[in-house]
Amino acid sequence: MDRNQLTQSLNLREELIAVGRPNRPGKRLVPSSITLHNTGNTGRTADADRHSKMVRNKGYHEGSNGAKIWVSWHYTVDDQCVIKQLPINEMAYHAKKGNGTSIAIEVCMNAGIDQAAANARAARLVAALLYDFGWDVNALKTHKDWTGKNCPQLLLSDWAAFKKNVEAIRTSITAASLGALSTKSHDVTSSRQKSSAALGEPSEDDLSVEIDHDLMTDQFLDTL
Repeated sequence: MDRNQLTQSLNLREELIAVGRPNRPGKRLVPSSITLHNTGNTGRTADADRHSKMVRNKGYHEGSNGAKIWVSWHYTVDDQCVIKQLPINEMAYHAKKGNGTSIAIEVCMNAGIDQAAANARAARLVAALLYDFGWDVNALKTHKDWTGKNCPQLLLSDWAAFKKNVEAIRTSITAASLGALSTKSHDVTSSRQKSSAALGEPSEDDLSVEIDHDLMTDQFLDTL
């Protein structure tokens, strides 16, 4: 697939978490991997649009002691679109040590979703990122790889097949055709972002935060 065509197939839009929000810490990310999550939320309204609103307008779930746990990720995917939530040179709060090295993708699993279509869109997004960074499928990780949690709960049920699909797409990508419509302003790996030099370095506290999808799901309808 032509690289521009791949971008267009994602139906990608950008809804960045505002600069200065606690779940956009402004710390430098030099990514070396991509981490997949499932949202854990089967509610009928829990699609990419609703998760985008949640992470931009609220951005936390409460821990067992009532403390706010700020969470974020780079892309939200459902069966209709991909929404970019953070520049990929900025750290997200999603998987402890993975925060410092990995791009985070949340794949929706809401009631009524075409899950096969959502998984296929996620596979195309991952393949595009791998292609752009010059990585192969070995750079693909799960939330479980970082912390042992059963996440992404749906994708893990056939993880080998998902990886095989990603790698097949990645190896089929060709450079954008000369004269093709430019998609630079909506490209997977570009966005309006600070230069890396303006970003701080992750701290140990930054690398201790992870999303608890069960808690986020329980509190989800309180986000708007």
